[in-house]
Amino acid sequence: GRGKRGKRAGGQINGTGAVGEKKRKHKRHRLLDEQVALKKKVRRISNLPKELPVNIDGQTPSALLAQLQDLGSLTFDWEILPLDQSIDGDHETIRLVLGKSASGNPSFVRLVSSAKVYEHERNIHYSTRKVVKHHLAGCALKEFGKGKVDWAKLSFKDYKNQLEKIRVGAKVG
Repeated sequence: GRGKRGKRAGGQINGTGAVGEKKRKHKRHRLLDEQVALKKKVRRISNLPKELPVNIDGQTPSALLAQLQDLGSLTFDWEILPLDQSIDGDHETIRLVLGKSASGNPSFVRLVSSAKVYEHERNIHYSTRKVVKHHLAGCALKEFGKGKVDWAKLSFKDYKNQLEKIRVGAKVG
């Protein structure tokens, strides 16, 4: 009897490994249950989109903000507060800080008259910085349109034209 047991046979009778396999399956099942529970928490914690939002030309909100900055409509900067300054060790604060452009194209609207801050508490286990940044940029673009212009349904050129119409008080549509 003793030759069939031991290290080589995994401590199982006749070397079948059946008991060890049951333990591994139980552990896998328990891990899967924990993963499902975490996924349920993600839905409750985060309101971020699952896919990166883009406009009809495939440009992300951050890219559109960069184009507006190039036009001199605004300036923007990203701030990421370290984990030790956040509410707990699992969250960090990401801020989009918009400012008034010092120079710029006088023929185009200045979108920001004073500093404006958009911020989101990111759980480091559930979302990436990239997704949060695009979400914050999308919120700023939506606010520029004053509820009348949806940046995601327009090309950048059309979006820019609609913002100009809003500035001069023309009918948007």
